[in-house]
Amino acid sequence: GNVLCGNIGYPMIDYLDTPSEQKLYVIELGAYMTADLKLSPNIAVIGNLFREHIDYFGSEEAYYQAKRNMLVHMQPEDTYIYNPDFSLLQQWADELPCNKRAIKPAGIAEIDLHNTAIIGDHNKLNILLALEVADIFKISKANALSCLSTFKPLAHRLEKVAEIHDVTYIDDAISTTPESTLAALQAVKNIDCLML
Repeated sequence: GNVLCGNIGYPMIDYLDTPSEQKLYVIELGAYMTADLKLSPNIAVIGNLFREHIDYFGSEEAYYQAKRNMLVHMQPEDTYIYNPDFSLLQQWADELPCNKRAIKPAGIAEIDLHNTAIIGDHNKLNILLALEVADIFKISKANALSCLSTFKPLAHRLEKVAEIHDVTYIDDAISTTPESTLAALQAVKNIDCLML
């Protein structure tokens, strides 16, 4: 089957002994990983840019350049998928020789998260990005969306961990930036208690 690995919690090194051109490798790369890349992926997806990891990179510009490094070796047959609401992501698209696909952020209105474990408009934007990837592989929108009902969110990221006496407990411990915390607060309705 296909492989999902990288920052998502499954180390890439675990899959080095079973490479196959028959498999699709979906790898979440953090800026730490992209900073030194000498190759670009066939399909690169960047959904947002927020100020983070400045303690490691030294400046916001250096952090953004580490992310951008994933794109600099893209070829005309490669594809960059991005959210044009971030002007820097749009600027990068304008500079690249590859195929570009900008999502339409207003499309979140068409994404129905009922009967899924997914919440929040920020996750709807992620779904729009994923739908672009699915389209490249000729997977219909209906088939791609049908996977949402069985999709399990990452541990510690808006993860429903318990419901006791009509109180729902949600773990969002890996929400490490103000933007991700605000997105979580907007996604969860009727918050009675927030523990930091």
